[in-house]
This record gives sequence, C-alpha cells and structure tokens, in this order.
Amino acid sequence: MQIAWNSISEFIQFINAKLQIKKDSKTVLLELNKDGLVIFEDNGKVLMRLNENGLYNYREDGTTLNTSLTLDGMRIYNSSGIFLAKLIDDGLYTYNEKGTLETSTANGGFHRYDSTGKNIIGKFVEDGIYLYDNTGKVTKAMIKNDGSLNISSDATIGKDLHVNGYIYTDIAKLVSDGFYLYDSTGKVTKVMLKNDGTLNVAGNGTIGGDCAVNGGISSKDSITSGTNLFVNNGFIKSEYTYDHNEVTVAPNMYISSAGNIRKSTNTSSKRYKTDIKDVEDEELNAERLYDLHVKQFKYKKDYFTNEKDERYDRNLIGFIAEEVEEVYPIACDYEEHDGQRVVENWNEKYIIPAMLQLIQKQHKEIEDLKAEVADIKQRIAELEKK
Repeated sequence: MQIAWNSISEFIQFINAKLQIKKDSKTVLLELNKDGLVIFEDNGKVLMRLNENGLYNYREDGTTLNTSLTLDGMRIYNSSGIFLAKLIDDGLYTYNEKGTLETSTANGGFHRYDSTGKNIIGKFVEDGIYLYDNTGKVTKAMIKNDGSLNISSDATIGKDLHVNGYIYTDIAKLVSDGFYLYDSTGKVTKVMLKNDGTLNVAGNGTIGGDCAVNGGISSKDSITSGTNLFVNNGFIKSEYTYDHNEVTVAPNMYISSAGNIRKSTNTSSKRYKTDIKDVEDEELNAERLYDLHVKQFKYKKDYFTNEKDERYDRNLIGFIAEEVEEVYPIACDYEEHDGQRVVENWNEKYIIPAMLQLIQKQHKEIEDLKAEVADIKQRIAELEKK
C-alpha cells in the first residue's frame, strides 16, 4: 500500500524548527524542538519532557511535575510540585508534604531527621542504631552490632545502661557474679545480691558476709540490728534490756523449736475474756495432774548442741509433752513436723493455774484437818480435867 506524501504531511510537520507528530490537524502528540522532546496528552497538556537535563513526567495539568530523572538522580513530587523523595548518587531522601527532609540513606546508613529537617534524631549505620535528642548532638540511646545497648540521660553514653550480658546504671549494675546497688555517688555499695545466693545490705559500704542490713544484720554467724538485738549460736540478746533497766512484764513473743517466731496471747485482763466462772469442765479438772509423772531425762546431743551450757549432757527433771497430752491436753502446744501436727511442748500458762487449784484444795483440806485436830485436842483436854 502506498501513502501519498500530501496525506503524511498532515500528521508529521516541520514548522519553525519544530518537528511535530499530530493525531489530527489540531492535536499534537509529540514535538521535537531545540529544547528537547515533548509528549502531549490528547488535551494538549504536557505529559513528558526529555531534554539535555533529563526526563520529566507531569501531572494532568501539564505543568506540575510528577517525577523527574536527571543526571544527578530521580525525584518524586506531590500534587503541589514539592519533593516527596529523591534518589541521587549518595542515597535516597524522603520529605514531608511541606518539603522538609524526613529520612535519608546517605553516608552508608539510614537517618531520621527532626521537624526542621536539619538535625538527625536517629540513624541506622554500619555499627548500630543511634538515637539523639532534639538538637541532634546528645546521644540518648545506642544499640551496637555487638549486642550492647546503651541508654543515657546525658551525653555520657554507656554510663547509664549497657546490656551485653551485663547491665550498668549510675547506681546499679548486673554482672556475671551478681547484682549491685550504689549510693548517689556510684561509689558506696548499698546492696549486693551475689549469684551464690548471698544478700548484703549496708549503710556504710562495708559489704560482706551473708546478709548485712545497715551494717547491722549478718546471717553468716549471727544477727544484729543496731544495738537492739543480737542473735548468735541460738541465743538472742537485746543490748537495750541487758544494759538498761529491766522490765517485769511477761513476754508476748516466743521462738518455737522449729525456728518460728510467734506472737503469744499473753494478756490476763478481763477486758479480753468472756464466760468467766469457776472451773466446771472435766477437761480442765486439775486432779487430772495427779496422773502426770515427773521424769528424769537428758536432751539428745544432736538436739541440744551447746556444750558450754551448764546443763549440757546432764540429768534434768521435767515433764514429757506426750504424757501431758494424755492427761491434760489443754496445756499442750503443737507444731507441724513433716506435714503432721505433733505435740511439741507443755505450756506453763495452763499447768500453773491447775497446780494452784490443787494447792488451794489441799490447803483447804489441811485447814479443815487442822480444825478437826484442834477440836479433838480440846475435847481430850476437857476429859482429862474431869
């Protein structure tokens, strides 16, 4: 098929140093001029421009750039023609709707900028991740590629926190042998929890032993609390009551043979009692104690180990708790041993009143007998006078 030159000339024209390709006599699709190559939409708006500077792509209005590819890189624009991103020889840059720089991948890493687009507030580079304050100068956090983590409230990074199997702060550290707390100077050790299970708490930095609180408690050989309490080898001593005036009040605390410290209900005031009357219950009958036998015994050496005690390994006098339980169980104290409730001791608070009742009864019987004897003696004397 042959096309006449006069028909071709209607679609391809060379006018005023411009080569144009038309869709019809009015609509230009492509134009090549001294400034470069231009591609148009059907409506005559510029779609793309190629010149010595680069390739430019436009939005529907034909004037607002959409993308550009030039010798120094590629750029993407928003609907207002403002940079959203650019890819150039040193990296990728992204911007917000106002054209302010937000991120970049320049200089071998990823960078995040503040609202001004001038200060770096974070970066991800070859040796780790860094976070900065709003000035972009003070390092706030750092995660290194060796696994370490540093968080700081000032420019002295690494001082406050470091994690790589260990933790450090101004007043604390967690290291391979334990946990340490320091005073505000970071020099005096206040608390030390070692990985061997020992705990030390001190007020003067003199840390040591198994447990020390304010320099006062050490559980290795003894326990002390300032000058008020001293425990050593099973003995408890209050230096206040030892060195000052004694008191006559009854104790309200005791330590059981199992090592439990308990508060004792020791009051005898009627303010705390009800149903007060003479003894009636059979289980409280003091005459039951006539069946309780006083025994001689020794304590087993593996129980009573203090060889310095004056009664160590000597014959002693007393009751057997199990026998007290049989005749007067109300006077027994119990403990838990191996999950079972067993009698541990007899309680003098209930034995002594029962014994006193027996004494009172015997005293009355004696007084009655004395009166009878006196009466008999008087009668005998009167008979002898006759």
